[in-house]
Amino acid sequence: MGSVVFSDSYSTSIAGYATYDIRISYSESYSISTNKSTIEITDVELRKQGNGVNWGSLPFFGDIKVNGTTLISMSGGSSVRVSLSGDGYCSVAIPSSGSVDVSHNSDGTGSFTMQLVGGFSYSGDDYFCALYQGSPSQPFGVAETSKSVSLTTRPRASSVSVSNGYFGSNVPITISRHASSFTHTVKVSCAGYSQTLMTKGSTYPTVNWTPAVATYAPRITTAMRARATVTCETYSGSTLVGTSTATCTLTLRAADVAPAVSIATADPQGYLSTYGRYVKSKSKIKVTLTNTLRYGATLALTQITANGATYNSSPATTGVIASASNTSVTAKITDSRGQTATASATIAIYDYTSPQINSFSVHRCNSDGTLNNSGAYMRVDYKVTVTALGNNNSKTLTLKYKKVSASSYTSQAITLSAYTQTGEVHNITADVNSSYNVQLVLSDDFTSTTSALTLPTASTRINWKSGENGGIAFGKVSEYDKTLEIADDWYLRYNNYIPLNNVVNKIPANADLNDYDLPGVHAIESNSTAATIANMPQQTAGTLRVFSSAGSNIKTSSTWKHLIQEYITFTGVKYQRSGGSGSGTAVTWDAWQTIYTSADFKSGSNYCKMPDGTLIQWGEATIPSGSAKTTVTFPLAFVNVNYAILAMGVYTFTRDISFVYAAQTATTINIWHGSADLSHNVYFKWLTIGRWK
Repeated sequence: MGSVVFSDSYSTSIAGYATYDIRISYSESYSISTNKSTIEITDVELRKQGNGVNWGSLPFFGDIKVNGTTLISMSGGSSVRVSLSGDGYCSVAIPSSGSVDVSHNSDGTGSFTMQLVGGFSYSGDDYFCALYQGSPSQPFGVAETSKSVSLTTRPRASSVSVSNGYFGSNVPITISRHASSFTHTVKVSCAGYSQTLMTKGSTYPTVNWTPAVATYAPRITTAMRARATVTCETYSGSTLVGTSTATCTLTLRAADVAPAVSIATADPQGYLSTYGRYVKSKSKIKVTLTNTLRYGATLALTQITANGATYNSSPATTGVIASASNTSVTAKITDSRGQTATASATIAIYDYTSPQINSFSVHRCNSDGTLNNSGAYMRVDYKVTVTALGNNNSKTLTLKYKKVSASSYTSQAITLSAYTQTGEVHNITADVNSSYNVQLVLSDDFTSTTSALTLPTASTRINWKSGENGGIAFGKVSEYDKTLEIADDWYLRYNNYIPLNNVVNKIPANADLNDYDLPGVHAIESNSTAATIANMPQQTAGTLRVFSSAGSNIKTSSTWKHLIQEYITFTGVKYQRSGGSGSGTAVTWDAWQTIYTSADFKSGSNYCKMPDGTLIQWGEATIPSGSAKTTVTFPLAFVNVNYAILAMGVYTFTRDISFVYAAQTATTINIWHGSADLSHNVYFKWLTIGRWK
């Protein structure tokens, strides 16, 4: 509420000097949103001060305007009785007031202009003394017809603004105030945590805020961003003028919250501590990860790659190490914020091969070792190899022999001074009338290899065993009753073929397996001999068995033949082929085929190797939020990039997403997803089919 007084003075010889006032009262109604006050006239009052003058009434007339807008309009007005003392205001009956909006300045101050157009007049009543300022009916008005009126000051709330920023860095908060006397309380809230930066402070226009990583990161464990709200309370003195807010997005820097991972490897078989390295075909790798997850993040995904396979938990233990090359073990973890960490370790591996008897032969000899087929001594020649494993592997060579008719062996240790050694032993007495079973046993820490040969009796063209039932032998001494024996280096031939099915015959150097078209069992004694033989499935020593596929025992070359040849190498690899011929014609042989067993199918974690070269691999992977691709590393390398791949999303969000691939290599491939939404981790499974050879 407020009022404005308009005054005038008048002096006559009769009435003397007098002052006349018109007081106009008004109301203000303020709008915070528009920063305007609505002005209305609420009352008009009249008074006289000075010498008393007796008149009956003074009628009020005229208009009242605010900023040029008429709020009260009166013509003639209503009579108001003024007492002779003239010391009090009397109200004038006025019509309803109009209204006008007046704007405040930005600091809440403001003013308006009020105009009084008109006043009051003497009406010439007989009770009144005449005024000598013209005719008795002359009106007397007011000297002031326009006044500037101040509005009530209305303090206004300051505005606040803030830009996006990073946790751990200054985030400036800018305040825009409407009066320099205003003070402010500034509060911030983010991720459920609130704090007050300033209380009724005068810092202006910038309040600095550094949101501490250690304070907020533990409250943001599944994302890298959070919304923050800044609240600014404006005070005029102790009075709260108003409140304003602003929001921004704050981001965690990867360096501040990145996880870390370290790798520890061990050999659960214990060979690492024994030999100083892992051992191919014997050791396994146990991989244990130590994860550092920061500020409350949890582990979302684990990927360990070792020994050609991928594992999704720690600790992980591989299968037996398959390669002798130094192997890299890699690890990758992903936390609940989608941040990743990697680590790798290289382990040293010793190549390992079971003890190898490279060559072994036994002959009769003289006491000085000179070869003699009729000698009374045994000479053993050998070459053996044991894997050294850093010279920590044991090596033992034992010669065992007995008469064929005896039940137990005599053993003789042969000293090995090196891991590869060539030597001979010739000081062993051997009865010229007996054959001997001879074994060479080579051992290391893991296994033993045994090779066996037979030392024949002393050489003779024909020999009869004494006694009524004595046998007969060719090329050797007869040892069995009622038995026909033939020395190993002698052959029994009929039309150039060996017809006895169960007699093992030696295949000589430079032979051709295509010529072996009668049933029987044949042996190739050494790799060097095998290298000279034609139409071999593999140039390796072994055993050839020929049998009829039609079930008949073919004894001549003049009949129809339906045959199968089966060749088994000394390492156990098995081959087979079939052949046939018309009557009296040469046999036509098909190509050799490898006969596979279950041992030929190699499989491990997330892969399967077929003996024909097919390689199938599979696994799971994640495309992290914020990205549309990831790189898949295969457990094993393909021989080329001509492999097929299939990717399929898992879980609700990803099961309808399409996937594409690019940047193929033999060991890796990039997988992209087709979703426009990058706010989620995309989990998928993959399957590849290609070749390993």
